[in-house]
Amino acid sequence: MFPLDYMCRGCLGALDDTLIDLTILEIGKARYRTIKWTILVNVLAACDRNMQFVYMLTGWEGSVADVRVLRDAVCRNDGFSVPHGTYYLCDNGYPNREGFLSPYKMVRYHLQEWGTGPTTPQNYKEFFNMNHSKARNGLLIQQGFHYGIGMIEVDVAGVFEKMRF
Repeated sequence: MFPLDYMCRGCLGALDDTLIDLTILEIGKARYRTIKWTILVNVLAACDRNMQFVYMLTGWEGSVADVRVLRDAVCRNDGFSVPHGTYYLCDNGYPNREGFLSPYKMVRYHLQEWGTGPTTPQNYKEFFNMNHSKARNGLLIQQGFHYGIGMIEVDVAGVFEKMRF
């Protein structure tokens, strides 16, 4: 059951990305090499409130900003679309804009930062961020990345490579 249903009217699910180690032919390595010299691909995914993936975009370099990957997903002809009046929960790597709701910036967010007494929310922004975090973790898009995807084929530098994550 999706937590905080009463607070999430219009919420379709959650959006997140992950970086995946990649084995690639020498010709494509420079494009996917990060500043730490690892070869990574960025995978953007959206899941619904039942933890089912509804959209996935692979192929962007691991060093690319989240917002750039999202912009590409939204601008594609067959891209990711969010019906008017609904939204996906996302992290601070994404902007607050129609269809996407991220937490307040520069305010506590992660569940491990919350507790009792002085670590309870002290204002409306902290309260919002705590509930955003609970709802987003309730959807647990990361759980899908860890348990549900298995093998994906992506076209990288013109060569189909298999990735396991």
